[in-house]
Amino acid sequence: MGISHPVNAPQTRTSSRSQACTPNLIAVWCAMPRKKPAIPLVAVVIIPRVLNIPNGAKYLSATTWFVEKLLSAGEVPSFIQGRERVVDVRELDKYVDRRNAEAPVKLVSRVENIRKAA
Repeated sequence: MGISHPVNAPQTRTSSRSQACTPNLIAVWCAMPRKKPAIPLVAVVIIPRVLNIPNGAKYLSATTWFVEKLLSAGEVPSFIQGRERVVDVRELDKYVDRRNAEAPVKLVSRVENIRKAA
């Protein structure tokens, strides 16, 4: 009584590759060639020169607290633009370059301290 036979079951329409393609279908399912757009599409990427504190933290892969500490200590100069404190990307790059230049010296001194302790 409650069991339906596959022959008597309501038929659902399924999409197949043999059906005619419309422009809204995904290209994988469509065997018909796509028309090229009349106007070529150009991707425009605008890279900002200044960043606010959260974006500066993302740029440095650090926390916002760390960036605020750098700004308050004066290690990286900043200024107020509108209602936000912003920092120049080039200044962040200079900070990273200074830190990278200091890193080998500190590493050598740590290795010397370890050798002295052993």
